[in-house]
Amino acid sequence: MNSRTLSCTLVLLLVPVFGGPAGAQDCPMGKPAVISGAVPRALGKGPVWMTAESLPIKWVDAGTPIQLVWLMDAEARGPALVTGKHRESGAQVRFTKLGDRVGKRELRWRLDPLGYQPTHAKPQDFKKFSFDRNFGWFPSPGCYEITGQFGRQESKIIVQVTAAK
Repeated sequence: MNSRTLSCTLVLLLVPVFGGPAGAQDCPMGKPAVISGAVPRALGKGPVWMTAESLPIKWVDAGTPIQLVWLMDAEARGPALVTGKHRESGAQVRFTKLGDRVGKRELRWRLDPLGYQPTHAKPQDFKKFSFDRNFGWFPSPGCYEITGQFGRQESKIIVQVTAAK
């Protein structure tokens, strides 16, 4: 066996150990940032941002919803729609209105720009953002891509969902 063949063999043997399927450590979730004083931290780069009680999101089971809070750029025009999917399996996030645990779970959710007024919001927050909140039903832990479509603008939000301990 020549040295070139040996090098290729070593690389092929090491890939399954070090370059296996994407796991929690491979989820490129951005660092939550303070976007508005009304919401302590959020993910995204606009025109739609998202936050939850904890980031990464703590998942209990597929039957337990996660409350999501959405921020929308007040200057963007058009309907704001969100969808979400697991980055590996393609399993889709479902959405319902806040408090609805038995209703129809939607794959696409239209955000209501007048849907929520955070208690810590100041008048200047409402000049920059509108807010909404709903339930997100995540089918399993993993890395999710949430797409916020606002008129012709689009926002991709990567969020890690981890099993609660």
